[in-house]
Amino acid sequence: VSQSRYGSLLGSMPGNEVGGQKRGMHAVDFQLSRIAQHQVASGNYASLLGGMNNVSSGDQSSVVGGMFNDAQGAGSVIAGGYNNQASGTYAFTAGGSGNTAVGYSTVSCGISNTAGVESSAAIAGKNNYAGAVDATVLGGSFTHVTAHSGSAIGSIGSTIHGSQGIV
Repeated sequence: VSQSRYGSLLGSMPGNEVGGQKRGMHAVDFQLSRIAQHQVASGNYASLLGGMNNVSSGDQSSVVGGMFNDAQGAGSVIAGGYNNQASGTYAFTAGGSGNTAVGYSTVSCGISNTAGVESSAAIAGKNNYAGAVDATVLGGSFTHVTAHSGSAIGSIGSTIHGSQGIV
């Protein structure tokens, strides 16, 4: 374990510490392994706590466990899973695979779900999209909620366009 002058921890030093391949100021990087130089806590005050081949590039972002996860947004968090992305400010993903949360949104579990707008959530299911403010998709598959405050629960192949619509 090495320690830099900024207090960062790292299980093994990444090669070529320049640009996006070095740890951010006061970042903590303690994951089991990495296969690419950019897989590092490069955001200031960012953290990588366990897991493998993760990236924490947003300032104050964190990835806890999992593999191939990428916390890009400031204050974004990923808790486990595989190949998840938290690309916006304060975005959150937990578990699952191939999920994406954009600014102030949440994706939890499931496969290839997206919460693409502020205050939206996609929980479980597969290939769902919460794409409006306060939109929610719970379970089901191939469901798109693109209406303000729209909700879908356990729906398959539905699309909600009207405000406050529900399936």
